[in-house]
Amino acid sequence: MIKNAVAYVFRKRTRTMLVFLILTLILAVIYAGFSIMKTSEKMTSAINNANDFGVKIRSLKSETFNAESLESVGKELGAEKIFQYEGVAELKNGKVVTGEQLVMREDLPGYLKNAVMLQAISDVKKDPLFRSEVFKLIEGKNISREETGKVLVHEALAKKNQWKVGDKVSLKVLGEEKE
Repeated sequence: MIKNAVAYVFRKRTRTMLVFLILTLILAVIYAGFSIMKTSEKMTSAINNANDFGVKIRSLKSETFNAESLESVGKELGAEKIFQYEGVAELKNGKVVTGEQLVMREDLPGYLKNAVMLQAISDVKKDPLFRSEVFKLIEGKNISREETGKVLVHEALAKKNQWKVGDKVSLKVLGEEKE
């Protein structure tokens, strides 16, 4: 039987080469398709990671809310919880950086003249500003989830107040009772 097959291949060379060429082309196209699918999955994953793809839940009235009430949403999505807070705080032991402003307000209460923008996040590595490298850490280290009572400050604010890594910064979040 093998002798007959070998004899057929040698007798009909052009037909055999044509069938072999067609099979090779079919396998090459299938391989290219799988390769493109794998690459597109990797690209989708990279784009989703770079674009901070996820679900963000915010309070409509800019108030704090109980995160435990959202447990069912997190379980259904299989989401990682990253808590974030944005607000205004009064700087107690330093002076804010002032810049040239087009509108000067004289009617501000005293506690707002030394106010700073406060952004708190439970994982600095997940912050889109740090991931996109808009903000870069110049000195010190990133704050991990386990660390509490730590802050990252802008370079200009640190220079104006002569702060170094490890110095204490006192803030009072506006609307809260304690520092």
